[in-house]
Amino acid sequence: MKRFLGALSGSVAGILTFVFLSIPFMTANSESTNLTEATSMNGWDILNSEFLSNLEGYGLLKAFIIISIVLACLVILLSVLSLLKETKIIKSNANFDFFNFLLLILLVVSAVVVIIGISNLGSTTGIISGEVYRPYKAAVGTICNIVVSALAMIVCAFGAFGSNKKKKR
Repeated sequence: MKRFLGALSGSVAGILTFVFLSIPFMTANSESTNLTEATSMNGWDILNSEFLSNLEGYGLLKAFIIISIVLACLVILLSVLSLLKETKIIKSNANFDFFNFLLLILLVVSAVVVIIGISNLGSTTGIISGEVYRPYKAAVGTICNIVVSALAMIVCAFGAFGSNKKKKR
């Protein structure tokens, strides 16, 4: 079972990346006189938003969401290849768990850049007070994406680097 942990954790992280893009990914606060209205957007809405496209930093945010989607697809693909190798359906000398670990590192980095991009999206500085107003905040989907990807990376590290000794049969 231990030899399947890296592949299983990678596939779970890849699949859950798509799930987390479908739940609230970012909240927008628009403050009027006495009423604060919070609106949430999922990751797919962020990619298709015409309103956000006018804001500074939107290109970076959109690019790293797309990079996260591509990395999640590659992690799922490598996890399937790793499972096929471990069940001896395909024969290969490649260490798919190591490549899966590298892709999970990149997935965590892109998730962190997405959270930074969300916090800097449309931020303005007050003229008199000098305070920075950030109208967009990361929501549950963004935070869960980082947590699950980081946990999968740690579990995959144990699979990729945990036991380098080959068992004699």
